[in-house]
Amino acid sequence: MRCERAVADPYPLRAQAGIWAGQQLDPVSPAYNAGEYVDIRGPLSLERLIQAIRSTIDDAPALQPFSHSWELPVIAVSTLGEAMDWMNASLSTTVDLATGPLFTQAIFRLDDERHLWYQQIHHIVADGYAFHLLADSVASRYSGDARPFGSYEAVLAEDAAYDPSADKAFWLSRLSSLGASSAVGLDWPPLRVEVPLPSLGNLAVDSIAAVAGLHARLHDADEVVVGLPVMGRLGSAALRVPCMWMNIVPLRIPVRRSDTLADLAAVVKGELASVRPHNRYRYEQLRRDLGLVGRRLFGPVVNVLPFRKPLRFGTAQGEVHNVSAGPVEDLSFVFADRLTAEANPALHTMDSLQSHVDELLALLGERGPARRAALLDGGLLPIPPRPVLDLIAAQPEDRIALLASDLGRLLSPGPQESSKISYGALRHAIGEQASALSAAGARPGRIVAVGLPRSPEAIITILAVLQTGAAYLPLDPSAPPARNQAILADARPVAIVNEHIVALDDPREIQPAAYVIYTSGSTGTPNGVVVGHEALNHFVAAATARYGITKDDRVLQFAPLHFDASIEEIFLTLCAGATLVLRPDEISVPALLEACEANQVSVLDLPTAYWHELAYVLASGAAVLPSSIRTVIIGGEAALPDRVARWREAVPDHVKLLNTYGPTETTVVAVVAELSQVDGEVPIGRPLPGVRAAVRDGELWLFGPTLAQGYLGQPELTARRFADHEGSRAYRTGDLVRLNAGGELVFAGRADHELKISGHRIDPAAVESVLLTHPDVIEVAVVGQPLATGAKRLTAFVVLGKESDLRSHAAGTLPAAAVPTAFVRLERLPRTSTGKIDRNALRDFSPPSALAPQELTQTEALVLQVWAEVLGATDLAATDDFFARGGQSLQTIQVASRLSVALGRSIPATLVFANPTAAMLAAALDGSSVTVTDFRADAVLPPDLVPAPARTAPVPPTVILTGATGFVGAHLLAELPGRIICPVRGDASRLVKALDRWQVKVPGLAERVRVVSLDLAQSFTFDEHVDAIYHSAATVSVVRGYSSMRPVNVDATLALLRLAATRGAAFHHISTLAVANGSLVDGYQQSKWVAEELVHQAFSRGLVGGIYRLGRVAGSTSTAIVNPDDLVWRILRAGLPRGVLPALDIAEVWTPVDIVAQAIASHSLSQSVHNLGSTLRLGDVWKWCRDYGYSFRTVPPGQWASAIRSSGPVGDDVEATLAFFDGPPVEVAEFPSGQSLPTVDQDLMFRYLDNAQIPKEK
Repeated sequence: MRCERAVADPYPLRAQAGIWAGQQLDPVSPAYNAGEYVDIRGPLSLERLIQAIRSTIDDAPALQPFSHSWELPVIAVSTLGEAMDWMNASLSTTVDLATGPLFTQAIFRLDDERHLWYQQIHHIVADGYAFHLLADSVASRYSGDARPFGSYEAVLAEDAAYDPSADKAFWLSRLSSLGASSAVGLDWPPLRVEVPLPSLGNLAVDSIAAVAGLHARLHDADEVVVGLPVMGRLGSAALRVPCMWMNIVPLRIPVRRSDTLADLAAVVKGELASVRPHNRYRYEQLRRDLGLVGRRLFGPVVNVLPFRKPLRFGTAQGEVHNVSAGPVEDLSFVFADRLTAEANPALHTMDSLQSHVDELLALLGERGPARRAALLDGGLLPIPPRPVLDLIAAQPEDRIALLASDLGRLLSPGPQESSKISYGALRHAIGEQASALSAAGARPGRIVAVGLPRSPEAIITILAVLQTGAAYLPLDPSAPPARNQAILADARPVAIVNEHIVALDDPREIQPAAYVIYTSGSTGTPNGVVVGHEALNHFVAAATARYGITKDDRVLQFAPLHFDASIEEIFLTLCAGATLVLRPDEISVPALLEACEANQVSVLDLPTAYWHELAYVLASGAAVLPSSIRTVIIGGEAALPDRVARWREAVPDHVKLLNTYGPTETTVVAVVAELSQVDGEVPIGRPLPGVRAAVRDGELWLFGPTLAQGYLGQPELTARRFADHEGSRAYRTGDLVRLNAGGELVFAGRADHELKISGHRIDPAAVESVLLTHPDVIEVAVVGQPLATGAKRLTAFVVLGKESDLRSHAAGTLPAAAVPTAFVRLERLPRTSTGKIDRNALRDFSPPSALAPQELTQTEALVLQVWAEVLGATDLAATDDFFARGGQSLQTIQVASRLSVALGRSIPATLVFANPTAAMLAAALDGSSVTVTDFRADAVLPPDLVPAPARTAPVPPTVILTGATGFVGAHLLAELPGRIICPVRGDASRLVKALDRWQVKVPGLAERVRVVSLDLAQSFTFDEHVDAIYHSAATVSVVRGYSSMRPVNVDATLALLRLAATRGAAFHHISTLAVANGSLVDGYQQSKWVAEELVHQAFSRGLVGGIYRLGRVAGSTSTAIVNPDDLVWRILRAGLPRGVLPALDIAEVWTPVDIVAQAIASHSLSQSVHNLGSTLRLGDVWKWCRDYGYSFRTVPPGQWASAIRSSGPVGDDVEATLAFFDGPPVEVAEFPSGQSLPTVDQDLMFRYLDNAQIPKEK
């Protein structure tokens, strides 16, 4: 047959230009020939088939750019092999692009019931989808159901009209940092392996993910660039036109060592969604744009053919088989109903290709042999495990279980030493608490949340929960409320135990378990790890045997209960019949060692971060380890070799030092090393009895009966992290390890970027996820930077649209240890050659020193030196606030320890907390006080601040309200009319959460209120019209100095006064009655006094507005929800459970917050100073607490802090309250009542106590 069509430009499409250029590099190469055959089985009319093929080719003008004759031979063969030989010979024939022919058609007859139709076409006129269209058309024409092709002329017009500029910009931005590989000649024919393909949930996504994982493993790469052929026909005129239209797009796929197929599939899915709108931009042009002509832009090619389906020729059925898909630069994988793998012989062998296919199938099926796996076995348990409650119940009744100060109040009436709880008394208390919990719905398959701080009461409650059969969920009482609320919403416990036992609705049902502990998640959302009874029982048996804990030991209980280290301390001790010693809340190293000496502690179980500090102090000679201590157990992060060496020099040889390792998912500890003879690197050791460990591709996998059940309510995450390994269930830790010469495991880092900070498991991705929710954050990378002390600090490198308070934003959601210590603003983040964030460069990044010349006292210089060591900062000043610079609770201990060593005397951590600036702390250390002249010097209004003439505000007005997320501000928002602009450190969700917290309903919230992301502590401007400003925002603290109060309380007030003055707007200032106290003893009072002085002076120059002095703002009369940060409520929360309050029988102004808000809104029409509220004596408040049912004694204020600490351990929240009483004698003043407003009576106080749920003394 002869084709008569001829055109001036035989290859007019953009896609053809790249093929033509490629062929010109080797004009005689057959590499661009593509071919496939259809295996037709069943009765077949050859005449009808030939007619269908000829008519199909006639209707496909793209295949016929030249006038030429073409034949359609029918060839009889006896075997498939004969036909394949003919096909391969044909494929090896050179095609002349200047004259053609460009295609070959043939039919092979094996017998009456089996025929092969073969078509071979040069890629310049047909892509893979064109083959599909042609085959489908031939089958349809044979069966009498032909569909016409689309218009080739329409395809040409569409191609000519395409504007590539937007797509070009996208790809250049995306790939500008991409490296490339040198091109290799296209050896022909390619190596080829074809195998059946397992069923995949998502063919395109799973196949690309598997190839990326394989390539990363082969090349030890952390990023793979995959070439993806795309048909690009959806929504195009080419959808029904056989021609050359396809393109190849590069997919950049990051691959972590810990990634499973599901992890990679999620990445691939996102990548596909990003590049899909830009698939038309030609690969050949992109390579030229990037300056990579002659080089490979990607590695393996993944061709997914979801359009393949069986063909029907009448009653006969045809199955398509690919023979050659075209040139192969490296590796090519075609996924259809089978997997076809091809390789360039210049780069691969047939054996290596077959191996690649085998590994690829293993990845796709998540099966196959574990390669390079080293296995360690912890051996058998010396004795079978027993239930933990049975072991505790078997201990002699008179043996001491718990030891601390003043514990008698926790027990039922009867003779009992006040500092001791026997096993008999413990069992009795457990039984009583278990009965109460059962009444609240606790039973097997349920969860009970325990929100108590570290205390004997908490331990009793934990054991009582287990006695009911329920699982206990420990909460961190000092965590941000948002985090605990998220945990409770996810866990859905049947009850929560804090001040009381509170039954909750809609409890979750789970498989019976011992406990649930939440760890950080990569998205910022915590994950609940569910640990079963068998796992806990086995761990207790194994660890007790390995550590050598006996009934004669006294073990220190150090860890907070939401750390799984507390499980080790509590259960190993009590199950062995030993004594658990609750640590004092003052945990500076000298104080801790003193307590250990006094209580004859024999076993210390410490977080490695704290042990580092202990080793430092002991090595300096500032303290001596008590002779009673025989074993020290550490864990939580990598131990520093230097600290181990110093420890060995300072501590007797008989003291055993155990380094432990174990994720929460493997029940506290899985691997242990005794650090008796360690030189250089510090091992984590060998598995506990019954536990096995495998090293697979460098990653540690753990096996055995201590594995957790999984993640609460997350079956997909559980399936990914708890994988199958040679038929056994294993936990993939994500930690990289190696074996040392002694056969012990050595920690070598993370497969991802997770790290440990102060014993907390921190996923930087989770921190980054939270920071990226801030509207001003453009890009962020969080890394752990090593400090000179050997510890790590969490540093956030950010690219910002404008300056913002990211620390407050992060602290509102993340636990304290996950809030970065340092925030470093960069113009752009550094990148590797592959375009990834260069985290190694960031870890080594050190911002230039910004130390300004400053005159320091000797003690101030010492304090700043210690701060620099602990915080890793170089730009510190005497006026800096330790906590504002990222200091955390554990770091106050480090500061106290180092100062103790330097000064030769014990410095308590509470002194650091109570004196947050270097100047204040130095003054306290020197026994002097900080002068108050500095703050008074700020109380002068700049002369250039001259108010514009006041004007009449429209109705409704436009007002600015600061502090709308605070207790008073939220209620004031509900009372103000008009359009309201709320500056908030964060986005609108923060305001919504605050309103929900206080249960405040704002009329027309969505229509009237606009949130502006703004930090008042930074410079700011407002560009829009404003009629009035209500300044309610303030930093409140009874222990911080003036300098830390000044940015919001003074500087922001001055900036807002300027704004009001320039706009002729009214200014309404929310102040405090404390300014009437002339002594101004703390930074809060001083800063509010300065602010009020500035406002007074502005009023004297003509600014209009008012000042509203508030006393103690109590809970709303409607909701009875109190402000938990109010000092009186902090005192009550600390004192009532311990049966002691300070004697503070003074008169104060108490006003419910809703009454305050209404009064401000109504009085803002007049200009004056308003003292709002009526007085109430604290003695009456204390009496009402007694009437409510609390039993307590009162002590002088100066004795109250020591009375609280002597009652047992307290948490950081209570310690912050006690710091107010730790300084000079508390000065109190009685304030006269102002305008008569409703105050608090006994009924309202009882409602407050109902909501506060403060536990009673037992």
